[in-house]
Amino acid sequence: MKKRSLTCCLLAILAFSVNAQKHIVVLGSSTAVGTGANPVDSSWVARLQSYFRQNTTVGDPDTVITNLANGGYTTANVLPDGSPPQSGIEPDEDKNITAALALNPDVIIVNLPSNDTDWWFTKKRTMDNLRLIFQTASNAGKRIFITTTQPRNFAEFDRRDSLRTLADSININFGVYAIDFWTDLVSTDGTLTIHPDVNADGVHVNNTGHRLLFQQVVNKDIFFADASLPMRLNSFKAQIFNGKAKLEWQTTDEDQPVMFEIERSVDGRQFTSVHQLQGYGGAVHYYTWTDDRTPAGKVFYRLRITENTKTTYSSVVSVTSRGQEMFIKNVAVSPNRLNVTAISQGNTPVSVSIFNLAGMMLHREQRNLISTEESFALDISSLPVGSYLLHLQTSKGTTDTIRFLKSE
Repeated sequence: MKKRSLTCCLLAILAFSVNAQKHIVVLGSSTAVGTGANPVDSSWVARLQSYFRQNTTVGDPDTVITNLANGGYTTANVLPDGSPPQSGIEPDEDKNITAALALNPDVIIVNLPSNDTDWWFTKKRTMDNLRLIFQTASNAGKRIFITTTQPRNFAEFDRRDSLRTLADSININFGVYAIDFWTDLVSTDGTLTIHPDVNADGVHVNNTGHRLLFQQVVNKDIFFADASLPMRLNSFKAQIFNGKAKLEWQTTDEDQPVMFEIERSVDGRQFTSVHQLQGYGGAVHYYTWTDDRTPAGKVFYRLRITENTKTTYSSVVSVTSRGQEMFIKNVAVSPNRLNVTAISQGNTPVSVSIFNLAGMMLHREQRNLISTEESFALDISSLPVGSYLLHLQTSKGTTDTIRFLKSE
């Protein structure tokens, strides 16, 4: 991964050497660079800079725009420093959200119209990345706006429709901090392509399209939008105690109801929800939670944070654990089979038992959990409909029990 050059520091010096009234940093891809506009001074970013300059008076210096956009970039390119690569794409430490924050801007605008879909990123991945970018800026106390996706003339309708649903998701998730770059550009014939009046090349928009995007930013009134900053996540860390991961985090300004969902991963990419916690509200709060089922090896955690209709993510933290000797990961019930997945340290003999709720043992057998994640099936065809307990116990005395329901 390349190291951040002196570019950001030089840009910061230049920006503030003119005694800027305000400072905007733009992150994005080719549309934010100005592709499709002819000349480039007609692009939405250039128009925005000109708009602020025309309002300049003596004693009221320019608002400065630092454009860190780069053609072809995806959300993976602008993730915070240290984020894992996605599809081989690493964060660009000169042009990502960390670089933007190093410039100490008043406002950050993120414009990534369609390259995620071009790279076949799932909609969930794109939204997860945007939430992390948003939360990173919010935690630093910075106001950040996310532009929606824009139409693009993909050959496949499903991909064009994916851009539409992403635009809806961005508007819903980021609310007043979303800027609509979709509605003015999309065709009116239902094909979800770029409207002919604004189409430059099937990917980008022409001067008319850039003017419409510029107007959307102006209409948003980005310095004075009527919305309080989101809750701030001041810290989030994980440590190992007695083989278990203990998570701790601190927040400020919980003005709205907040839900914290703890997600766990063993590869840093695919996360699973493992616990939910309702926020307390108020000025400053500390939270802790211990993962009683911490797997062995390197384990990753993040927080999914929901404030009303907005959802953001924390940065990812990791721990390395020897793990518990054994625990039940999940069970799935079919009419005649109980499919069990258990986590262990490998080559672990276990006694497998099924009890009714009165404590009577109805089944018992021996198993050897050869791999660290072992799946096996139990025949439950003879059990009547009802609730039961599956109980696993190792030769060292480690136990785990989970309840399951056999239905018709």
